[in-house]
Parts: sequence; C-alpha cells; structure tokens
Amino acid sequence: MRRPTLANKLLLAAISLAIGLGAGELWLRTRSTVELGFDYRDGQFLRAVPFARDLTSNSFGFHDVEPSPKTPDVFRVLLVGDSYVASRSVSIPQSVGRRLEFHLNKNRDSAVDVTSVAMEGWGQGQELAAIKRLGARLAPDLVVTLFLSLNDVRNNYPPLQAKGTEQLRRMKHFRPGWWRLHKSDAPLFWLESSVLNRVLSHRLAVWLSGRSDREIPIDYFVYSEQVDPEWQRAWQETKRLLLETRQLARSLGAVYALVSASTPQGVLGPDQGVERLVESYPAMRELPWDLERADHELGRFSQEHGIPFLALEPAFRRLTREQGVELHWQLDGHWNIEGNDRAADLIAAFLRTEGLTLRPGTP
Repeated sequence: MRRPTLANKLLLAAISLAIGLGAGELWLRTRSTVELGFDYRDGQFLRAVPFARDLTSNSFGFHDVEPSPKTPDVFRVLLVGDSYVASRSVSIPQSVGRRLEFHLNKNRDSAVDVTSVAMEGWGQGQELAAIKRLGARLAPDLVVTLFLSLNDVRNNYPPLQAKGTEQLRRMKHFRPGWWRLHKSDAPLFWLESSVLNRVLSHRLAVWLSGRSDREIPIDYFVYSEQVDPEWQRAWQETKRLLLETRQLARSLGAVYALVSASTPQGVLGPDQGVERLVESYPAMRELPWDLERADHELGRFSQEHGIPFLALEPAFRRLTREQGVELHWQLDGHWNIEGNDRAADLIAAFLRTEGLTLRPGTP
C-alpha cells in the first residue's frame, strides 16, 4: 500500500479544517446574541440585550396601565423611580408596579392601587418634578421612591452627571459585559458575514481593549471608601431631594417611604461582587470598595429623619447565593421577570409591616 504523500496529508488536513470551520459556522448561526455575548449591527459590536423592550405607554408616557380616577375607597400608592420602575424589559403586567399592586391586594378586603411614575435615566430631581406635576391629579396616599444608588447619586449632581454622560459616550466598556467596539477594533476581522469570524474577532478585541483600558466607570465610585468632596456634595444633594420629596408627599396628604434596589454585583455579596468588578476593571484593585456603603448611608439618613426604609439587596443576595435564583437579566443588569416579582413581594411585605397601607385611624 502506498503511503500518503505530504501533498495528500496537507489536502486532507485542509479538508478537515474546512469541514470543522463550516460546522462551527453553522452551529454559531443557531446561537442567540446573548449566547454569543454580543450583537453586531452596522459595523458595531454592541452589548447583547436578552429581551425586546416593551414600548407600551399610558397617556402620561409611563410604562404602566392607565390610572383610574381616584375614589375614597381606594388606597393609592405612587411608585416613583428610574428604569427599574419603568420596567421596559418586561411587559406591563410583569412590571414591579403591577406586581406590587397584586401582592398588596392579596388577602385584603379594601383595594390598593399602584401607579408607577418612572422614566429611564431619571434621578430624584426628575421624579420630584413629576410628582409636582401629577401629584394633585393622582392623589396618592403613599409615595414610595425606589432608589438605585448605582446611578441615582450621580444623576442628582450635575457635575457628576456631565462626567458620566461624557464617559458613556466614549468608553468602550461602561458595565461588565457591556462592550461597544467598532469593527476596526477587531483584529483579523476579514469576513463580516461570518459569525465565526465575528466571534473570534470580538473575543480578541475585548481582550486587547481590556488590557489597555485603565478607566473605572464613574458610577462605581458611589461604593468607594475614599469619598472625595464631589461625591460628598452629590450625596448632600441627593438627601435634599429625598427630603423635598417627602415634604411634597406630605403636602398631598400622603406618607413617604424609601426603598433601595439591588444590583447585579451587590447580589453576589460584598467580596464576590467586588471581585467581579475588578475582573472587568483591573484599575479598581488599587482602591478600597464597599458595595454596602450606599445602603448604609441611606439607612442612617432614613433613621435620622424618620423615613421608613427597606434595602432589597440583603434578601436578593440570599435568593441569589443560597437558592440560585436569577433576578437580574444577564448582560443587562435590570431585574428580569422573577426579579420584578420578588422585589414587589418584598416591598409589599415591608409596607404592610410598617403599617403604611393603612389610612390614619384604620384598625
């Protein structure tokens, strides 16, 4: 029997390689953008979004049902916040406001109505303006701020907000898993129509960008143990806005409560959450961080001013670490369907325990 020549061996190797590459290409074409880890559109490698945004809005422009006219027999909760309350990653019935209404009305004779007033990107200043505009018309009995320390403190202070906006515009890696790369950043990207070529080039581009990027997203400095004067002023402005919101609620005849949301890194625990951030942003290794710092700050502030306060993160952490429950969308960070429902259930239990869903004089 004739032994294969070198030319035959090379031909066989080339055929095997072509078959392997073809099989890999076909398999990758069946994967979702979340499984691939990116979305590719118009020459840009963008973060994969694991949901279709629900653009449905009521007449006020909010992602919620149309508010019913207020009647004396209905107790109305006004839930205000940013994208967590807007909940556009889920349908309206699955949003935190709708689920809160469901949980508050369980085993109850009288009706509770929950109306959500929220927009993506809002801080407490925008929330306060919305209550001033709509409060008398909606006539709430209870106002609840759902606070997201990760960006609300920055949103509330114009100098930090301007820095965050500029950083978001230019930074390739603004959140863990959120990459924004141009095809020119992707070496060896020869065949744009090939999913396999996209995947290999994207992984190489992420690796190269991660090695060269020494910038820390500004929002994470809310967890820094070294608080500079600018962040101190941002916290002072945030507290002022929260107190003004409480005062406005009182002027409407409503009581006021404060709830802080969970974050994808916070639910992992203080140490593991920081480790996750450091993996994405190695420059963070050079500074001390405390993922519980913001909730502790809010807790002290609330106790000082007699504001009922609930931090959701401890309960979410137990669900995540002990039961393996996924509460945040992968590669996005907002609450998923389960996260919205669990948050609503916890808030409802907190409001009942504090007696906040009872009118004065109600037994």
